[in-house]
Amino acid sequence: MAARAEDAGVTVELEVWQDMIHAWHIYASLLPRAQAAVDAVGKFLQRYVE
Repeated sequence: MAARAEDAGVTVELEVWQDMIHAWHIYASLLPRAQAAVDAVGKFLQRYVE
């Protein structure tokens, strides 16, 4: 999906987090790695959305 979006001109940053379950971001208050991923999304949005 990331490659197709990039081919269409969309700005893409793909991060693969090994050994994580589906929708693990909802556990950001419990899992430091999940919070780090949510923070990364926020930083991405700050760079491209104004």
